Amino acid sequence: MENYIYNANLPEKTFSQRKQGGSGKIENPEEKKNPTTVCFGTFDFLHKGQRDFLDKLTLLSKNLLVCIDLAEGTATQTLEARVRQLENYFSGKNIAFQIIPIKDNYYKTIEPYPSLQLIATGEGDSFGKEQIGELNSLRQEAGLTPLMRIEIPLTYGENKLPLTSSNIRQGLLDQEGKVPKGMKKLVKTGHKIRDNIAEILLGEEIPIYGYEINKKYNRRYGKLSLRLTYYHLGKGVAEGIFKIIEKKKIEGGFSWGGLSERIYYVLGDGKPV
Repeated sequence: MENYIYNANLPEKTFSQRKQGGSGKIENPEEKKNPTTVCFGTFDFLHKGQRDFLDKLTLLSKNLLVCIDLAEGTATQTLEARVRQLENYFSGKNIAFQIIPIKDNYYKTIEPYPSLQLIATGEGDSFGKEQIGELNSLRQEAGLTPLMRIEIPLTYGENKLPLTSSNIRQGLLDQEGKVPKGMKKLVKTGHKIRDNIAEILLGEEIPIYGYEINKKYNRRYGKLSLRLTYYHLGKGVAEGIFKIIEKKKIEGGFSWGGLSERIYYVLGDGKPV
């Protein structure tokens, strides 16, 4: 399938059109001044959270390679609609950009672009250090410079929920970050730390365990020790604010021994246990 390429506000030859097997090398004369950055996303409906992400990114880089995720179940709009929205967004901005679809092999998609220097992800993005490490290992084997990661802070909507495509598809927020009519807002308990943890759990699609909750808490609200996180999770379970869904024994070479227990939590129904 031919990759889609769109240009904005620069001469036609700023980018060479890449077809199957082509070089696709970005040839921006300003490249030394402005590093070329790659980012990945569904860009479904181009909601406020995604626009804020791109706004912040364009302050850091004037050369962008935007990869649209084509994995099944990740978007409701067609590829053509998503491309059109991105094209409209970039229209009038002094940005050199390229849009390509991607289904599974991230490295093969960006391999023809040796001039890439930065990779931008959203705060807490599932495309994390492990995947970037794999990309960089392959780039180094090919004699290319490893990519430096930039983490862009998330935009939060009402209920302090992350404004993500997932939360919009679940009906928790609309495209501008508002709680839709008929959707109940998060009931506050009066205890700041447990209310903050409840906001984290409200924005999760699946149960998450204590250590992950602690990492998300520290990113969003500031430093909280792991010990205090588990303390408030335990108190919240007793109060019915949180509910334990599953406990798993994990074997590994942990600093405290060869076995760890992961306890997975979701929001409770408010009834004390």
